[in-house]
Amino acid sequence: MRNFLIWGLLTIFSSLLILLQIGCERNSEKAKSGEGIQWVEPKKWQSMGPISFKLQAFPDQEFMLVFPEWFTSNELNDPDTSFDWDLKPYTAVGSWESESYTSTLTIRFKQSEQQIELEWDYEFNNDSDKDLTNLSTFNCLNLNWAPLFKDLAMERTWVRDEKGEEVLLREIVKTQGEGKRTMQFYPALGGIELDQYRLIARWEVTSPTHLSGDRVKLISKDGRWQLETIVDGPVAYFFNNWEEDHGCIHSAPLFPSIAPGKSATAKGRIIFTKRN
Repeated sequence: MRNFLIWGLLTIFSSLLILLQIGCERNSEKAKSGEGIQWVEPKKWQSMGPISFKLQAFPDQEFMLVFPEWFTSNELNDPDTSFDWDLKPYTAVGSWESESYTSTLTIRFKQSEQQIELEWDYEFNNDSDKDLTNLSTFNCLNLNWAPLFKDLAMERTWVRDEKGEEVLLREIVKTQGEGKRTMQFYPALGGIELDQYRLIARWEVTSPTHLSGDRVKLISKDGRWQLETIVDGPVAYFFNNWEEDHGCIHSAPLFPSIAPGKSATAKGRIIFTKRN
């Protein structure tokens, strides 16, 4: 009889632990979801510190942000820039630090009847004893798991040329070194000299054509949505990758020079807008 009672108590205790675990998992998922957006586990490239999300407006599409894939500057030398993330219902806060630098990236979600917006804001702190100049971030918006938007043929992706005219990205002159990947860096007017940075020049895929403006714009396959990745300030360069498992678009912000012991910010937005 005693053994039976002990067995019964252990069974009840085990059941309570299982229910507690399920409840914690559900609360964790709830904590990462807000009305209109859900942060989800990235499907790939976890070592780079990406975050992924789905939107209620098109729940079968999944978007990945690798913000940033890397930093470049005249002083930084290929740092590991994998951010650690704290995900809340309507915000995501990433942090990174090295021996001489720290950075925080805050992403805020908001929506209206006609528009969905993810506003991002970097703060970069220079704790070294030298000025930090021409700092930029390689911000990746990957559309591989969002086929409604993914545009490998660049038939729905728009930029502005040197004259400020809106043109399809496929019409911009591209270069590709022998055996190099099908992707392209585009220098921005007023941006950085791309061939001076090893992380960029090594790929041998830099366009001879400068782009202007502050964004890359893409129209969804059904024509109902416009997606823009925007820099609110100076642009260092633009980029896209039309490999089958990428389909990403980039607008890279350019920070002002940062003196020792000081900090600077760069801001931008990812905007989904309904089209009439």
